[in-house]
Amino acid sequence: MPAENFSTILGIGILLLQVKILYLILHLVAPKNIPIPNFAKKNYLLGIFLVSFLAMVGSLVYSEVVKFPPCSLCWYQRIAIYSITVVSLVALLRKYSKEVVVYVQTLSIAGIFIATLHVISEQTGTALVCGSGGVSCAKQLVFALGYISIPIMSLTVLVLIFLLTFIRKKG
Repeated sequence: MPAENFSTILGIGILLLQVKILYLILHLVAPKNIPIPNFAKKNYLLGIFLVSFLAMVGSLVYSEVVKFPPCSLCWYQRIAIYSITVVSLVALLRKYSKEVVVYVQTLSIAGIFIATLHVISEQTGTALVCGSGGVSCAKQLVFALGYISIPIMSLTVLVLIFLLTFIRKKG
């Protein structure tokens, strides 16, 4: 599959995740008007795992199959996303749903901060953090649906993961 087709498919997926983010934000603002199904509340950790796992696979496809070299900021975002994948999988297998939330939130906040820096770097065309060697953090390798780049994909995934930690069933 050509890189452009892969990026378009991922772009559509990211667009759908952004719609989900909007829904979750509306739920947090007006929980009585925007309900979350019980299935989603009970299985929020599965959602976190699936989103982070698919993001991990997508990043590996970009670097190992499509041969897009990751920049420094991409590596730091990967650390957050890959860690969330492992932590959420272990939590699912060991049934540690309540205990894992603080770890997932902390990792996602760190990743959101880094992804935001990356988006700013890419949008302004200035490598804010990247060193002199390697791939520039300001270089845009993907531009799907007119606005979705790799840092936007990462930011979307991390914000969604963060918001999913708030929908868990209380109790």
